[in-house]
Amino acid sequence: MTARRHFIFNDDHERLRESIGAFVEKELAPHAEEWEETTFPDWVFRRMGELGFLGLSCPEEYGGQGGHHVMWELQGERMIGAAGSVAAAQRCFDRTLEYALERKAFGRQIGRFQVTRHKFAEMATKIDSARQQGCEAFGIPAES
Repeated sequence: MTARRHFIFNDDHERLRESIGAFVEKELAPHAEEWEETTFPDWVFRRMGELGFLGLSCPEEYGGQGGHHVMWELQGERMIGAAGSVAAAQRCFDRTLEYALERKAFGRQIGRFQVTRHKFAEMATKIDSARQQGCEAFGIPAES
């Protein structure tokens, strides 16, 4: 079954979507674990420029690709999906932490056990790292 295409998209839009998806899958995803521990490198933006993913809606006379604004939106679609995932992860984390601080075992809140606290710290760090990377990709200041 093929995905139903929106009426404003043509074959060029679909090829761009596939190209961006392949880039994310092949060149970014393999580094996700490493970047959670370090930082998001500048080479990603240079590579996106080499592949023609930057300046999609800017006129060619200004160094852009001369594409329709929808071309930029396809790239933004992936970034918005990532932002939604971070928001969902944060919400799940908050609800789980709340539960762990309410639930008791052996007369103590399970959220106060050392192993649970370490797991929560690890999860919070990963969520914060993803949020920081997203903010950097969007070019907005990250909250501290």
